[in-house]
Amino acid sequence: MTTRCILTVLLSVLLAGCGGAGSGFKGPTGQVSGKITYSGQPIPVGSQVLFQAKTGPGYMATGTVKANGEYTLLHNGQPDVPGVTYLVQISPPGSATAAPAQMTTEQMSAIETTPKAVASEPPFPARYAATSTSNLESLVKAGKNTADFELTK
Repeated sequence: MTTRCILTVLLSVLLAGCGGAGSGFKGPTGQVSGKITYSGQPIPVGSQVLFQAKTGPGYMATGTVKANGEYTLLHNGQPDVPGVTYLVQISPPGSATAAPAQMTTEQMSAIETTPKAVASEPPFPARYAATSTSNLESLVKAGKNTADFELTK
């Protein structure tokens, strides 16, 4: 009986320590969604959005663009994204610049089933496909966050 009580207490302590968006983050978290357009039109279905922490631990969140240009981010498969400032990259469908380790099975399936573009020209400027050249940033705050981006030439 005593062993059972000790195991129950240890299990409770371990489970209590597993919060914070599944990554050890102890601060506020937010849910992030938005819409991405280029020249006033939604960017292609299957484009990938990556948020990478600007400083500190390498927190990342990813999302897949839907037909209307909208996306929702996931961090470690969960909607709760650590509340920090992120550098943003947006990659066209089928590009190898997304972060597969951060993607859910659903996101990976969207990439695999998205038709590959026949044209050799990307659907929006290539500079958006890297955090170092996109010049896009977003601060995630506690609660619901909207991060819309209008890509330009």
